[in-house]
Amino acid sequence: MISGKKEIVIIQGDSYQKSVQILKCNHGEHEIIPHELIDKVIITSKSLNINKELAYDDENKKYLLNLTSSETASFKPQITNYDLTVIFTDSKIKTICYNGQVKILEKSNTLDEWRYNCSSGWW
Repeated sequence: MISGKKEIVIIQGDSYQKSVQILKCNHGEHEIIPHELIDKVIITSKSLNINKELAYDDENKKYLLNLTSSETASFKPQITNYDLTVIFTDSKIKTICYNGQVKILEKSNTLDEWRYNCSSGWW
């Protein structure tokens, strides 16, 4: 089980970051699975051509999905899906989010480079 919303919304050409905690449900109680028991957390999406390992953030005790603006720039506007899979240190594999929804929104407005780079700010 993962904490937070399973839906991902990405705007073409924008950076995207999402943090994830891997939880174990035990008789209705949720507890964080220790990082030491997890080898990797991987997100996959065939239609987006993603097969990426999530980095672990020691300070916040969460896994981080980071997509750069250059990675998302190639995404086509669509609603598609992703899987989130955990590979445990004992070699067990568990898909904890199957067919989670991903919305790719078209980038309809772009920054005016002259205004963005202006020393006085945006305008």
